[in-house]
Amino acid sequence: AYDPSRGEFLVAADDPGGTRILRLGPDEDPRGSVLLPRIANPPTLAFDELREQLTAVDEGALVEVPGSALTAGRPRAQRVPIDGLGLDAPESATFDPRTDTWFVYEQDAGTVALIDGGDFSGPPDRLTLPPGAGDGLIAFNPADRLLYVLDPARERITALAEDGAVEQSFSLGATEMTDPVAMTFAPSTDATDDPASLNLYVADAGDGTANGGVTELSLAAVAALVAPIDTAGHVQTIATSDWTPGSPDPAGINRDAGA
Repeated sequence: AYDPSRGEFLVAADDPGGTRILRLGPDEDPRGSVLLPRIANPPTLAFDELREQLTAVDEGALVEVPGSALTAGRPRAQRVPIDGLGLDAPESATFDPRTDTWFVYEQDAGTVALIDGGDFSGPPDRLTLPPGAGDGLIAFNPADRLLYVLDPARERITALAEDGAVEQSFSLGATEMTDPVAMTFAPSTDATDDPASLNLYVADAGDGTANGGVTELSLAAVAALVAPIDTAGHVQTIATSDWTPGSPDPAGINRDAGA
């Protein structure tokens, strides 16, 4: 996840005491960590910019942690029941801060639940993904207002409009990621880029032969191409195993944006 108020990435990692959230600055500097009660679905980690809180889905509840508490060692987490939504195997989540929409990808149904304004009282509207659009991870891009869906098996990212129409697809074949588990949009780490430009950051859990990390991808560099399948530009990979504490296999990523 990404917290815009601090300009920090928030990456979930396993910990014997629960789920540890690692804080990372835009220049890759570790800024500490907090320990939350164990979260069953770390890839659903997302930062709600309007309410300034970190969220995640955990067994029929929405876990909420105020952004202001993310500097405490063990911040208090609030659990809000969301059983009324009837979510079907939530796998990934993201927010649109302009419309106050919470998107939740439902793995078993292959749909994205569209939850408006924190209304958890009943079944939400759902967006059925078009064939081949993706199967796994989602991230909303506030810059172009498209929903991006990553299909790890096909090594492809598809950008969808509000009605589900495919706007563009990107190949990830050249990025050499092994196990993508979460993704989010955040400002480019390149100081020479337009401050308003956003890149895609993907948390990779790695495998038995390689540690995981956070990979920065530039989609804007190929956005003007006409080809139906473009190649995402690999900007950098952040080795989270080098942090203190280390995180060789990040489970979720979000960003806190204001530092």
